[in-house]
Amino acid sequence: MVAKSTAFFLSGEILEQFDFWSALLWFMTGVMSYRIIATVLSYAHMASFLERVRLEAITFLAVVVEDVAYMRMLKYKTMLESGMSTEEVKKVKEVDDHTFNMWKAAVIGQLRSAWPKQFNKILKIRDWRDVSNILTQINNAKIKKMED
Repeated sequence: MVAKSTAFFLSGEILEQFDFWSALLWFMTGVMSYRIIATVLSYAHMASFLERVRLEAITFLAVVVEDVAYMRMLKYKTMLESGMSTEEVKKVKEVDDHTFNMWKAAVIGQLRSAWPKQFNKILKIRDWRDVSNILTQINNAKIKKMED
C-alpha cells in the first residue's frame, strides 16, 4: 500500500477529496503567509539600512564639525593677526558659537523630521549630546578593534 502523502501525487483519488473551498483556503493561507514573511523581512532590511544611514550621517556631521572648528580657529587667528582687539574677536566668537549651536540643532531637527516615524527607536538622537555620545562609542569601538 502506498502512503497517503505519496498517494496524493500518484493518484487523482485523493485530489478529488479536496473541494474548491479547501483549495481556496490553502491558497489564501499561502498568500497571507508569504505577505507576513515578506513584510517582516522588509522591515528587518529597512531597519538595517536605516542603522547604516544613521551611522553615516553622524560620521558626516563629525567631519563637518571638525572642518568648521578648524576654519573658525583660522578665522580668529587671522583676526588677531590683522590687529583686531581680543575683545572684538571674543564677541565674534560668541556670535559664531551661538550660530553654530543653532545650526547643529537645526541639523538634528531636520534629521529627526525626515526619519521614518516607525523607525524612531533606531535613530536614538534627540540633541547634539546624543550625537557626541554615539561618536564616542564609534571611536571607542574602532580603538578596541585596533587593539585586538
